Amino acid sequence: IEMSTMEINLVVRGETIAFQMTYDPGFWSDIGMREYLLRNNLCEPETVHVLHKVLRPGDTVIDGGANVGFFSVIMSKLVGPQGKVIAFEPGINNHQKFADNMALNGVQNVELIKKPLWSEKTTLDFYLQHDSGLNSLADHPDALCKVPLETAVLSNYPWPKLIKLDIEGAEQHALSAL
Repeated sequence: IEMSTMEINLVVRGETIAFQMTYDPGFWSDIGMREYLLRNNLCEPETVHVLHKVLRPGDTVIDGGANVGFFSVIMSKLVGPQGKVIAFEPGINNHQKFADNMALNGVQNVELIKKPLWSEKTTLDFYLQHDSGLNSLADHPDALCKVPLETAVLSNYPWPKLIKLDIEGAEQHALSAL
């Protein structure tokens, strides 16, 4: 399977946010992202618009459920080199793609935490899916496997300007620790 890159130019309120993402035609999350971008020219436009409206250079932001780094790259560009993105992505099936996407864009202000967010520090089973965008703390009959992981708690990190969570139903647990 041949890897390539996707050039992405998001136009938000007249401003262009340009970056690249790796594309692997055998990776389910990449297939879904590419198809969505081709149809709509923007993934989750409401999220991108909020990020653009709220984030400023120097801000700290949390990306919970960072997947392969699409929103982490956007956040990185919006907060600039003086800002910081703290990305949480526990799925081992996303870590290399995340690292590749950060390197492809020369991102230096993103810290990846390889733990799931939860209400307390504990160890929970994390279920990996074929579509890595569906990895979850919730058991699923189609899960490839489960991995015991130590959790992270939001209150143990710097207070951010914004918290973006896409953690497959664990949002309430993660936020209850604040």
